[in-house]
Amino acid sequence: MFEVVYVWDLKQQLNRITRKLRKIEAAVENNDNNAMVIMNFMYRGSKQLYELDDNTITMGSLINKINVLDQRMQDSGLSLSTSAYDPAMLDQF
Repeated sequence: MFEVVYVWDLKQQLNRITRKLRKIEAAVENNDNNAMVIMNFMYRGSKQLYELDDNTITMGSLINKINVLDQRMQDSGLSLSTSAYDPAMLDQF
């Protein structure tokens, strides 16, 4: 049952991010650290869901986005870990 609750919680967080995605993406372009952490969580969470669902159709595009964001985050000195994500970060968008 733990896995079901985990996936449900993850989907809820990804939906919250998606509702604010336009503003978050604009902030990423301006090298906003919180926006990059949020997008990192979204991309890696989406990748995990795709793998669980065996949905590899859009995986290539997602991997490309992850690679671009990884480089941007490394250039900014940010950790690539998803543990830096805090749902409260969304309040600024």
